Amino acid sequence: MNRFILIALVVAFTYFAPMSALAANDEIAVFVDGQRVQSHTPAMIVNSSTMLPFRTILNAIGISDDHIEWIPKTQSIMVKANNKFVYLIIGNTGAVINTNMITLDAAPVIVNNSTMVPVGLLRKLLGQK
Repeated sequence: MNRFILIALVVAFTYFAPMSALAANDEIAVFVDGQRVQSHTPAMIVNSSTMLPFRTILNAIGISDDHIEWIPKTQSIMVKANNKFVYLIIGNTGAVINTNMITLDAAPVIVNNSTMVPVGLLRKLLGQK
């Protein structure tokens, strides 16, 4: 089942302010099926890409930790759940969803022990354009 992910910018200035004016204390709120997702590592914008905490979002859409494997030797993550397969490598914009090689908008990074991935990966994983 496709899940709806809504990313809302919660900002402390009017809608007339340019996006580049986001201050360091502004927050990107993430919602899955209408529920706000909390994470010890918040969503962030890195080089114009919105990055989300991968495991936290996977858990929020119903994928348990049992289906998420961190492979330290290759700094990669493999997810097998709900007839989906995802493989990605930290620092690499290439990823695999099922049997399709895709190019991510930004390479996954680790921040505060959380893998941050571009929102586009999650849209593709959920079959959204």
